[in-house]
Parts: sequence; structure tokens; C-alpha cells
Amino acid sequence: MNDPRRTAETFRSLIDAARVDEAVALLTGALDAALDVGAIRTATSLVGRAVGPLVTAGRWSTALRFVDDVLAAVDADAAPATRGRLLASRSGLLRTPRRYTEALDAQTDAITLLDGIAPEQELTTLRHDRAVLLADLGHADEAVSGFVAAREAFLGMRDRVGVAASDHNLGFVLHDLGALDDAIEYLTEARDIFLAIDMPEEAASCDQNLGVVFYDGNRLEDAGRRFAVARHRFVECQALISAAECDANVSTLLETMGRPDEAARYRRRAEAAGVGIPTTPGTSAQLPAITAAGPLEGHTGGTLGSASA
Repeated sequence: MNDPRRTAETFRSLIDAARVDEAVALLTGALDAALDVGAIRTATSLVGRAVGPLVTAGRWSTALRFVDDVLAAVDADAAPATRGRLLASRSGLLRTPRRYTEALDAQTDAITLLDGIAPEQELTTLRHDRAVLLADLGHADEAVSGFVAAREAFLGMRDRVGVAASDHNLGFVLHDLGALDDAIEYLTEARDIFLAIDMPEEAASCDQNLGVVFYDGNRLEDAGRRFAVARHRFVECQALISAAECDANVSTLLETMGRPDEAARYRRRAEAAGVGIPTTPGTSAQLPAITAAGPLEGHTGGTLGSASA
């Protein structure tokens, strides 16, 4: 049987060369060979190395098929940790087509299997990401409880990325609940942490969401400043679609402020990038889940004018 590490390296090289179909054929053959002889560890290793590149290449459905193929061969009693991590990967992949109920079921099962086996940081990450799915499904109060618990655990572990992600997502959901002052507090703290640990694109998402909260609180000048800062940071990060979404939000803001000529300039710039103009400013997407198994999954919880973080 081929060395899974060498197969994974060849697979990644093919993906990087945009030879995606060849990469998928290579992995399919290697995975089938491993499963035919019951080499579950080899199959799991192959899938674990392939999911991220496949998602980046836009082939999330292929990644999901590979994960499901291995899951079908893994017995929960014999290998609970392996099955649990595969279920966590499955959950992340199911968020792309917004199959949130299935994703929540997979994530809940993953936590059940890994509880008492996985390190506490991994379990906290899984619980945080379960709260994201609760938010996706509109269970805002449960999501807030999940984010608060995850935040406290991440604080105890001195995991600043985890704290910042929890803060951001708390701010995001609290805004939806109408708790604007609390949303501002959490989003500001998240932004400051992301800046301190050199994650400027995530900080820009916080600024964009702060702009929306200020807009909804009728603090229009503050909203404009946050949108401008967010746009600047997105441009520096080459996140040009996100920058255009800030332009769209500024256009809507300026219309609200009775400045239609300036609004038109921002509208043209946004539309030139293919971004429509929302009737109210839209939030940036929630931050990536800190997924313990598989790729980092971009949360989509934004409404009008949402952006991928």
C-alpha cells in the first residue's frame, strides 16, 4: 500500500496546480485500497490531510463524501475518538450547504464520543462550534450560553484566539437579540485581541460588525468610522470582496444621512465588485470556527451584505 503521507503530498501538489480531478482520482484510489483491507488509520489520515485542500478548491461535497466513506467503516465502540473527530469534520462540511440541523446532530454526537477522551481544549472548541450551529438555527439564547461557557474555558487555558472568537460570536448574537451595548463591548474586545495577535482580517470583521451595531443604535457617525476602518483593513489584507461590502454598507449609511451623491459613489464602487446594496447595513460573517478536526470553517451568520471572514 502507498505511503499515506506521500499520497497526501502528491494530492496537495495536484490541488495546488489546479489539477483537482486528478487529485480526487488519486485520493479515491488510495482510500478505496485502504478501506478494502480495513486500514482505518491510513484512510483516516488520508481524509484528514485532504479535507482542507478540497474545501479550498471548492469541492466540499467531495470532501464530505470521503468523510462519509470512512465513517461508514469506523465502529464507534472500537474507535470512539476516530469516529468523533470524523463526525466533527462532517459537521463543519455540512455548514457550507447550510444543512445546519444535520451539522448540529453530527457535532453533538462528536462531543458525546470525545468527552473524557479528547483534551479539554479540543472539547471546548467543539462546544464553541456547536454554539455557532445553534446560532445558525436561530436558537440565540442557547448559543449565547454556549459562547459564554467556551469563553470562560478559553480564558482558563489562555487561548487568546478562542477568547476572541467567542467574544466576536457573542457580540454577533447579542446584536441580533437587541442587546446593543453588550454587543459593542464584546466586539470591541474581540477586535482588540485580534489586533494584538496580528489577525487584521478578523479585526476588520469585528469593525464591520461594530459599524452595523452603531447604525442600528442610531450612532451614524460612529458607524461610518467603523466601516471606514474595516474597509482599510480589508484592503490591506487583499480581502477585496469584504472591502466592497463595506462600501455597500457606507452607501446605505450615507443615504440614511441624506447624502445621496456621496452614497452613489460608494454604491458604484461596490457594484463594480459585484456586491449589491443592502436596505440596511449588513454584518460581516461570524469568524471561523476553531475546528479541532478538519479545516477551519467560515461561519456565515450575516444577513444582508454578509462577508466571508
